[in-house]
Amino acid sequence: MTAATIYLYCISLAVVSKFILEHRFGAARYCSTGSFTEFLNIRYFHEGFSLRVDPGFYRISYCIKWVGALLLPMGGFASLIGGLLCAYWFFRVEIQYDYKHHTIFIGLNCVLVSFIAPSGLLLGGALDQGSVLWTKCAALLLISQIYWSSAYIKILSPMFTSGQVLHSLYFYLWDEQYRLRIRETRIPSFLTKPDLGSLNQRRFFKGISVTAIFLELLVPVLLIIPAPGAWMGAFLLGVAMHLGFQIILPTRLIPFFLASMSLYLICPSSPLWVS
Repeated sequence: MTAATIYLYCISLAVVSKFILEHRFGAARYCSTGSFTEFLNIRYFHEGFSLRVDPGFYRISYCIKWVGALLLPMGGFASLIGGLLCAYWFFRVEIQYDYKHHTIFIGLNCVLVSFIAPSGLLLGGALDQGSVLWTKCAALLLISQIYWSSAYIKILSPMFTSGQVLHSLYFYLWDEQYRLRIRETRIPSFLTKPDLGSLNQRRFFKGISVTAIFLELLVPVLLIIPAPGAWMGAFLLGVAMHLGFQIILPTRLIPFFLASMSLYLICPSSPLWVS
């Protein structure tokens, strides 16, 4: 099994898990009472934005995205079509009402999968032979962009570098973890109750904030170095970083975790490529 095929399966799982999560929130019922899209509509209304997706268009696109999700892991031409259909959903529909960088990131991965199109679950005809170099470059560009842009934004924010952002977020998620209809947040029992006035907690979250920035800057560099040791170091640091994100947002960030870590498999320093 080639690195590209493993990547195909991981991205397919990331897309399906995201769609299933949103379906549980009621995303199939456009603007219905208590639905996921109604929540977003209300949020955007209060923030001064307008929801520009017609309900009929949304329902048709909702069916299209599931067709794409089913075709994505099949390989060959089916993956090409499936990836493009999923990318259509992310960039034509979802971006209009739920703009998130990690959502766009998954959409870009669907585009990359479309043009790698390796052998999949049911269909053969791998197309990744001879396209290794540009695939490596595209993977490195994607992972570097998402990490370095995130680090850049964090560095420019005194509130983040001081630890205040993570400290306040932790306080909010602790307070809200049992109130959500479907629990997106689950604080582990070994973590202490947040106290915004605690000097030790402020220092702890400042250290976590600086560490997150450092890892986001370092990991793409290690993924460039053509040595198994560099790749393994990047992979272990990446797992540690993403598991840190998962501790307090275990549900919402599962697709982002899968998409990010699978890109490591096809970056330049990955030892998993089959020549």
